[in-house]
Amino acid sequence: MSIYYDHLKMNHQYSDAYTIGLIETSAHMHYDVEIGCVLKGAVIISIDDRPYRISEGGLFFINPASVHAYKAEGKYALISFLGINRSLVDSLFSDLQNKSIEFVISDDKDNSTVVNHIRTLLMAGYQNFIKNNDTHTVFNHSIAIFILSLLHEHFLVDKLEKNNMSMDNYARNQQIEAYILKNYNKDINIQMLAEHIHLSPYYTSHYFKKIYQVTFNQYLTSLRVVNAKYLLHKPDLPITEIALSCGFNNSSNFSRIFKMEEGMSPSDYRKKHLLSNAPDKLNHTGLYSTQSGFYISFTSNQHQTFLNEALTKFKINPNIFHFLTDSLPK
Repeated sequence: MSIYYDHLKMNHQYSDAYTIGLIETSAHMHYDVEIGCVLKGAVIISIDDRPYRISEGGLFFINPASVHAYKAEGKYALISFLGINRSLVDSLFSDLQNKSIEFVISDDKDNSTVVNHIRTLLMAGYQNFIKNNDTHTVFNHSIAIFILSLLHEHFLVDKLEKNNMSMDNYARNQQIEAYILKNYNKDINIQMLAEHIHLSPYYTSHYFKKIYQVTFNQYLTSLRVVNAKYLLHKPDLPITEIALSCGFNNSSNFSRIFKMEEGMSPSDYRKKHLLSNAPDKLNHTGLYSTQSGFYISFTSNQHQTFLNEALTKFKINPNIFHFLTDSLPK
């Protein structure tokens, strides 16, 4: 059985552990918290327009309403995530209205006690994900509370003003993202978005740039290119069809913009990634996509192998790990 996961869909749960092979996403945001540990490869993460390179053993924290995007170096990056519903965070820490957590560890060289605790807990969440048992939901909550407490104690800073987002603004951002994801393959513009959210084009343009740190057209182009790159992994799809299905008005315009963004033509990108840079077919079960990015799925047995390798690599005491996982109700 392959394990697929639509990136951070909380389904009203307080927390959810999952591990995915990540290739690339467009810029996006969500109201929930995201914590991750890179297990294989390396990834460039842009968080509120600040790029970070995270390699094996590295950790990161995405605050609610932070615009972020992922791009793996090489084939893909295997990342173990813990998603935590914002309501749980708010119920635990009222001071996060004015503060945020700044936590980025670039690799496995940081072996401090706090960082090792967080890695261990995320690996326990990974085991919980592999078991895929709904009765273990309470364990995810416990992991989330423990990690949040550690981060709150050691990595709390004053919040930047642009990240201090009200619920009204978040609802507006949800409207914006939903509209773009639904219509990115059509001929849309900032005026049409403004009409959809009932604001003036001038205000919408400035609001969009403030939140996403790029213009509407830049964001739209990035989303279209990410989706085109996913489709280019399908060798039977003509490039013209890909261009039109992703919102480009013709293949020439698509090729020009794609080369500006990626440094190569769509056909050269396809050749490179289908031949030399495609993930090893023995180690994955298939590519899949969501509206904001594309990923690799693995079987539960493959995930168990990855987990065992990570425990050895990060020198996590198996006795401690099994105490955490085996103490769950059967």
